[in-house]
Amino acid sequence: MLKSLLISAIAILGIKASSLTYTTSDTISTILEQSKEHPAQWEDAYHTSLTSLTLDDFLDHTGSLFASADFDQNNVLDTDEYATFMVVKAEMAHLNGFLAIEVNNKAYKLPLHLSTNSQSMDKFERTRIDALARTNFYTSAGNDQALSQTEFLSNARKMFDQADKNLNGILKGKELKTFTKNQSPLMPFSQI
Repeated sequence: MLKSLLISAIAILGIKASSLTYTTSDTISTILEQSKEHPAQWEDAYHTSLTSLTLDDFLDHTGSLFASADFDQNNVLDTDEYATFMVVKAEMAHLNGFLAIEVNNKAYKLPLHLSTNSQSMDKFERTRIDALARTNFYTSAGNDQALSQTEFLSNARKMFDQADKNLNGILKGKELKTFTKNQSPLMPFSQI
């Protein structure tokens, strides 16, 4: 059904990871500019804020994100695929003021309570996020320097577990806000 908005620009254009390099500023700007021509079905996709999130729903969503970020479809993410994914995720959050999440084939938003900006991030912000993403990649990928879906989901689970203070497998209220706030290291510097 609907792809998460944070990667819709890449999905629409069918961008291959090989065309995206460390210097992605122009490429990301082009992707975001062309993404304005997205299908009409996405116009109303993210009106509803998510009020609770289960671990299973989050892991299902994260698995879909992995598949979308794996541009060469080799079942692992390389450094460029991961960094590009994170830069686009941050850019979309910057522009929209929320993280997009899909639960049971329905699109929701997790408000970031940040000021939205109709302009793309500047080169400094993209470079900073790219560097953070690459650091995160190298600490998560292991010796093979490839991030498997298992490793990707393991990182997602750790992030969920950090916010799930009562250990019930469901994030609500303050836990959900904490979870969303923990996304901020890869958010634009001006909005942290």
